[in-house]
Amino acid sequence: MENKKTGCLHPSFVCIGAQKAGTTWLYDNLCQHPDVWLPQVKEIHFFNTVCPHERLIGVETHNHLGPLEIWRLFFKSSSLKNLRWLKRFYYEPKTTQWYYGLFSVSPNDKCTGDITPAYSTLDEKGVSFARQVLPDKCKVFIILRNPIERLWSGLKMNYRWRGENVHEISSASLSKEMQIASHYLRTDYSRTVNLWQKYFPGDFKIFLFDDLVENSASFLTTIQDYIGVKRFVNKKTLAKKSNADKKNIEIPTEIQKFVLAEYAETINKLECIVPGIKERWLG
Repeated sequence: MENKKTGCLHPSFVCIGAQKAGTTWLYDNLCQHPDVWLPQVKEIHFFNTVCPHERLIGVETHNHLGPLEIWRLFFKSSSLKNLRWLKRFYYEPKTTQWYYGLFSVSPNDKCTGDITPAYSTLDEKGVSFARQVLPDKCKVFIILRNPIERLWSGLKMNYRWRGENVHEISSASLSKEMQIASHYLRTDYSRTVNLWQKYFPGDFKIFLFDDLVENSASFLTTIQDYIGVKRFVNKKTLAKKSNADKKNIEIPTEIQKFVLAEYAETINKLECIVPGIKERWLG
């Protein structure tokens, strides 16, 4: 999408999360769409790097790949254009022009997107900055997952990254980690939804992870309708499970009760925005 004021290319849509709510699955499926262009790296982490939530300053780093993995990407690059894109992404300063430049390689007739779940952690300053950078008609959306499931899935992922076995972690340690800002901000849905709706009225939509689980094809085409592209489904990619816990470790009962107590309030607040969500998640 080209902004008439700046002449720069911008994303046509931005998915702000939630983490562990099907965003990698969505990325994989939209990459198959003939009318959609997405970056080589799924998560750009622009807004939450330039304007992070004050509680996350100096806490989170967003270059998920180590130097060896980055160089492997360079060597696997299929074209000089892709190689230049990777150089820009990993080694140039993250300015607004840097962000626009990431989309400059996309064909003008394609729908482009930024799928970065960490944007759900932004505070008002960060969302206000996003409003200044993104074009007026940019479609913003979030996929919400039951906070108990989302938080437990995110916690297990973090332990996998650290090479630790979640079975060996005490309930007290698990409860303590669940309260850190990184987890809390990603699960405080009512805060996130109210902020983004405030700055993107008419161009913000909520989708539910429950619907993805129930009917993935319908879920995908509903999102395609929202971002303004024709319906397209690749059955092979549709059935793919991305970043799933292969061991399917269930949440301990005491941790489930702890999370429920922590997030009952945000679910209650969300009820007025998403009628029926309280019964669906707490019932």
